Amino acid sequence: MSPQKDKLEDSITSLKEEDIADYLRNHQDYFERYPDVLGLLRVPSARRGDIASFAERQVDALRLDRQSLVQQFEGLVENARLNERREEIIQKVAIAAAAADDPGAAFKEIPALLAEQFQVDFVTLRCSGPSEHSDHYPEVCSPDDPALQAALERVSQGRGVCDDRLPAQIQDFLFADRASEVSSCALAPLVARGKVCGVIGFGTLQTDRFQPTMGTLYLDRLGEIIGSALERLIEATATGEMSRNGS
Repeated sequence: MSPQKDKLEDSITSLKEEDIADYLRNHQDYFERYPDVLGLLRVPSARRGDIASFAERQVDALRLDRQSLVQQFEGLVENARLNERREEIIQKVAIAAAAADDPGAAFKEIPALLAEQFQVDFVTLRCSGPSEHSDHYPEVCSPDDPALQAALERVSQGRGVCDDRLPAQIQDFLFADRASEVSSCALAPLVARGKVCGVIGFGTLQTDRFQPTMGTLYLDRLGEIIGSALERLIEATATGEMSRNGS
């Protein structure tokens, strides 16, 4: 055997599978230049468990890629539908908040609308305010109320939370005599002029409806809309009372 042939065989046997794979990745036109080699390739079939030609395996791979793309597309469509639905809810709440002409109407109508739109069992509003308002509206609490402070602490960063393990103090504060029925809940901050002034409580009988891993972006947006509306209504009520007392 000639030295040149020995050198060639040594070079071939020293090749690793990874070297061949890297070469083919970097020379993707290889089989265009050597189509006879492509016809000789045989690989296991993922569908049948036997031996299939390279072309058949390519068809299998393309079919799997297509299925994956279809699933991704369907997921995007579903997310778009959910986002559209959430935007519709925000618009309805914004209209209701703007239409409310006194705090009492807002405290009654907005929770009912939220419960209907989100299909949850309980929705409550709690906000801080002067004692003269708490006499008329049970949803308005003294800033020193320990239960309100505990609830505000959970949303102190201006972001809502979803939790199935809220302390009994907060659940009792939000849901009163129905608190024992609540299996999971969410809190959203009521925000007015950049400050957290209260909470929205969402409660449900369904154990896994709200979970800590869930996002709260849309709930936070609702809290800003409702918080601003409540502050406007409460201030307008206070101004009206002062005018009447002054007259």
